[in-house]
Amino acid sequence: MKICIMSAVHSPFDTRMYYKIGKSLSNKHEITIIAPHNKKIDEEIEGIHIITIPETKKKTTYPFTIINLFFAALKADCDAYQCELPSTLLVGVIIKILKRKKVVYDMRDYYPTLIAENAIFPDRLKPLIRVASMWCERFLCMFADFIITVDDVMKFKYKDYNKNIITVSNYPKKSLFIRKEGREKDKKENSVVYVGGLIKYKGIFESIKAIEIVRNEIPDVKMVFIGKFNNDGFKEEVTPYIKEQKLEENIVFTGWVPHGETIKYLEKANVGLVLLQPIERYIHAISVKLFEYMACGIPVIASDFPEMRAIVEENNCGITVDPTNIMEISDAIIELLKDPQKEKKMGENGRRAVEEKYNWENMEKRLFGLYEELA
Repeated sequence: MKICIMSAVHSPFDTRMYYKIGKSLSNKHEITIIAPHNKKIDEEIEGIHIITIPETKKKTTYPFTIINLFFAALKADCDAYQCELPSTLLVGVIIKILKRKKVVYDMRDYYPTLIAENAIFPDRLKPLIRVASMWCERFLCMFADFIITVDDVMKFKYKDYNKNIITVSNYPKKSLFIRKEGREKDKKENSVVYVGGLIKYKGIFESIKAIEIVRNEIPDVKMVFIGKFNNDGFKEEVTPYIKEQKLEENIVFTGWVPHGETIKYLEKANVGLVLLQPIERYIHAISVKLFEYMACGIPVIASDFPEMRAIVEENNCGITVDPTNIMEISDAIIELLKDPQKEKKMGENGRRAVEEKYNWENMEKRLFGLYEELA
């Protein structure tokens, strides 16, 4: 079966699209990925045909991205189209009507809320944008042959949109993250790590302020941020604060790191942070980073939200905190860094949970079943 995975926003080498779904399906199907990139690509890379369309930074030119995506997808002439965004789903639905193709919607976020939060919309219009986006997405979902969600909470919320809906959680690959036997972590530093986009609502400032307090008890503590700033304005807020508080020796920004190389940093870390802030789209979210830390045997400090709390408590793999409370965050970091036995035990519990339950190898079986049914 020829399957096209497409997005109007994500990189063609996006972790979920390329490294997980793309590589898994390429074992049984012919896979093409179409997505924006700053380099023109039309070639097979590791068994997956990559086709890029021009990348745009301006929101005003986004409609042209959708048009380019439509014509590239139409030319690819695949049997099924997996769409990563509502705008991409629109492209898939049009192709389905024109060419009688199969369409799968990979719903990895609460997109109506995400769209409404966009800074281009005035605050007074955001509720209207959210409702309009919700009904547009709901209408397009009626045309999908299958909907994929990343967790069961989202599946329950969207089950009325389409009867063919399954959960394919964004768990890590065991083969990439699980530490090989006998390979020990380098713990020369008291290292705390965060992996992901450096976005205000992911607790970046809260982490920095917590490290400022931790430093008073553990002077050599290091906070390592693995990822890039998605917004220059936010970067300009963070950088001066670090200088003002003289935290340059305690805060490290690596910039963007390729997916496969993240493991090198995680192996040196003692604690991993997942401090999503209490906004609507995060309250019921389960960050994939939570599972990546667990896979590497790192205890987690996570937001005390229902779904993440359930995972952390069930597996005794870390501590949950109020993500807005700097003292709670700093106390949790100090507790783990000063108690190596607890750190080790919680890390081992998390790794065992990923080996047994929270891994991509379990999820790809569902993905195979979905496409076998479509074929």
